[in-house]
Amino acid sequence: MKIKNRLSLQFTAIVATMLALVFSVLYWISEEDRKTDFYSRLKDRALTTAEIFLAQDNLSRAKFSEVQAKYPQQLPGEIVRLYDSVDHPVFIQDTIHRWARNVIDQVRQEKTLEFQTRKRQTVGLYYIDNSGNFVVLASAIDVYGFSTQKKFLIVLAATFVITLIILFMAGRVFAQVALNPINKVNQQVKSIQASNLNLRVDEGNGKDEISALAINFNNLLERIQGAFEIQSSFVTNASHELRTPVTSIIGEIEVTLDKIREGEEYRKSMQSILQEAERLKEITDNLLDLAQVNFNIGPVTTSTFRVDDLMWDIRDEWVRKPNNCPLDLKLVGMPEDENELLIKGNKQLLDLAINNILKNACKFSGNKAVTCTLKHNEHRISILITDNGIGIAKEDLPHIFQPFYRGNNARAYSGYGIGLSLAEKIISLHQGTIIARSSIGEGAEFEISLQGKT
Repeated sequence: MKIKNRLSLQFTAIVATMLALVFSVLYWISEEDRKTDFYSRLKDRALTTAEIFLAQDNLSRAKFSEVQAKYPQQLPGEIVRLYDSVDHPVFIQDTIHRWARNVIDQVRQEKTLEFQTRKRQTVGLYYIDNSGNFVVLASAIDVYGFSTQKKFLIVLAATFVITLIILFMAGRVFAQVALNPINKVNQQVKSIQASNLNLRVDEGNGKDEISALAINFNNLLERIQGAFEIQSSFVTNASHELRTPVTSIIGEIEVTLDKIREGEEYRKSMQSILQEAERLKEITDNLLDLAQVNFNIGPVTTSTFRVDDLMWDIRDEWVRKPNNCPLDLKLVGMPEDENELLIKGNKQLLDLAINNILKNACKFSGNKAVTCTLKHNEHRISILITDNGIGIAKEDLPHIFQPFYRGNNARAYSGYGIGLSLAEKIISLHQGTIIARSSIGEGAEFEISLQGKT
């Protein structure tokens, strides 16, 4: 069932329930008023009859018949009886219409009695007169009242049905109008394919729920587009980077096997193949690391550790390896409470990210000294890595964290453009940020910002 029909039915059902309740109350009130009014009329009728008969009991039958003829018109199906103290009918002799003795006794006990049997309503009065005490019972059928109630019920039922039909149709119209923006979003979404992920959904006025849906969908599209671009770049660059060493290895082997060579030539060939194989292994390791962070960002093993301990471990490891440039580690604004330097994360991954940035700083500065500064500011912990290398062009800065991206001035250096992308993914995984500041020929500064454990 479409949403507009479901909304219309739900709205109609709610209104139907309310109308049924209101109409039922109205009908009940009307019926109670009818009963009360007719009981009042019956009571007046019984009282008037008693007064006529008992006040004129000295009249002759002929004279009484004359008075009775002048008596107001009877109620439909009217029956009036008077009973003396021994339950004998008086004045009006009728053996057909006679009330049971228990009803007469109940009138004596309660003085006034009202009850209804099917459509007939009855009123009983205990009348005290100087000639004795009497029970007066009067009953009739409220033909006019029942007819009026029946017409009223028909009017209510017809109004109920007609109102529900109008409400359902109006609800469909209003639901259609309300859902038009969603239909518009659906049409726009249908036009978005893998080939045009740059398209976006109209966000409207940005103030209602549909606008919020469109905004969230556009944000999702941006992430999907970014993932597609990363995947496309990953496949393209990975294929290129892997093809080069494989081609070199195959070419070297083919040349070596082309004819029998001296032992020294075989040794040189093996060294060349080994170099290409090591290069291939390095590319593969980097690709695996990047793929693990990109596509397996699930729960990672975390622990709580001090970030200054991590930095000292990195420095100690750095100085032990040969051919590394000098590393100057500085600590600035360290808190008195060492617990403020605690962070929660994966120590091995953060070690890998920081080392990748340090290797780039060392490589692009020609093995000149690199400065690493650890700063603490309230609950934020910053790591600044500064070099005096070739720098990064302003137009390259927005792209340096993309996989395989390399600036024009970096192509003369070995590498595959994976290290910074891997570092950025790891830091993002730890809810941190990394910012690069640089200019051509003025070195580069990378600032890593992490949230301390509160």
